[in-house]
Amino acid sequence: MNKQLIFKISGMAIISLAILLIFATMPVLADINDKIEKDNERELEVGMTPPDFTVTDVNGEEFTLSELAGETPVIIDFWATWCGPCRAEIPNLVEFANLHEGEVRLIGISLDQPDNLQTVLDFMGENEIPYQIVYDEGNQDLSDQYYVTGIPALFIIGADGKLLNIHVGYNAESNLIGDLEEELGLESAAVDE
Repeated sequence: MNKQLIFKISGMAIISLAILLIFATMPVLADINDKIEKDNERELEVGMTPPDFTVTDVNGEEFTLSELAGETPVIIDFWATWCGPCRAEIPNLVEFANLHEGEVRLIGISLDQPDNLQTVLDFMGENEIPYQIVYDEGNQDLSDQYYVTGIPALFIIGADGKLLNIHVGYNAESNLIGDLEEELGLESAAVDE
């Protein structure tokens, strides 16, 4: 009888602890859900002015987004060397940058970790990237400001400083160069082969 009583009391204690744990974690779960909802409300939309920023690229040159408003369209590319889809998209961006040099400013923001700067520099050299690359050093401040949820992520900004479009992910079937030219109102500069 003592054993049965001990098992009964132990079982009730375990159930009581489980109930206490559930009630104790409810405020934490509510906070997490509130954060998720707030994050979803803060997305950038077409027509908005994206957050301004000043960064120094891998060559030590400074770039300030707002200084280009009224002058030239800008394409911001969030990417990383470890991202397969990013690596697949880069040749299209390189070709676009070469075709529209002087018409559009392209800036790549690498999300590689702090110890991967040499990897980023090597990748730039191997792919002959002609546009500015910013090494975000893994702190993700810019990607947080732009609510980047996946990479590659392209933000197309018109000469007026307003967001024209956002491309997230890579689609091998799409005509990225043609899409960018259309969105920016550029003449097709593609070379016929």
